Amino acid sequence: MSGGYWRINPLAMISAAIVLISLFLPWWGLYELFGTTSALLSHWTLWSPPATGVFRRLGRPMPSSAASVAQTFSYSSLIILLLALVVASLALAGGLTLSRKYLLAGLAVSILTPIAYAISIAYITANYCLTPVCASGIVGRGTFLGTTFTWGFETGFYIFIAAIIVLLLAVSLNNSLARTTSMHRAATHPGN
Repeated sequence: MSGGYWRINPLAMISAAIVLISLFLPWWGLYELFGTTSALLSHWTLWSPPATGVFRRLGRPMPSSAASVAQTFSYSSLIILLLALVVASLALAGGLTLSRKYLLAGLAVSILTPIAYAISIAYITANYCLTPVCASGIVGRGTFLGTTFTWGFETGFYIFIAAIIVLLLAVSLNNSLARTTSMHRAATHPGN
């Protein structure tokens, strides 16, 4: 076997690994800035969306509204988690089989995933007051009684974006790998 002949797409495998890593990192969070001191109020991974107690601590005294926002966060996190796992599965399948259709489907779902997450965060911040200044929008800042609150995307979200870029490179690499594989098969099995 020559060095130029591959049976897998390594970039697709790397992309699947990056997606899985991003799932364990926070995707969105809230910070409190008081003077020069910064404190993390809360940030959430897709695996553990915020519970009702978190929102009560953030300034949501009403049990029903805290429960509603926690439930909305849980549903949206579950949907995004499932989409991300589909992306990882399709990237893995496309990387192992060199099938372009799996990689293209994975790329399409991977582009949809952060868009859906941003829409869900926009919905939550538009309909629920998460901090004393009511975080509005997916990224922002507000001041209340000398304390500044900031909110926005976290590391896991940006690492997932990096996985999309790697998956895009995997799709372009797949063409040459599939061509090399078919030429190698033709050379080793000339009668087929």
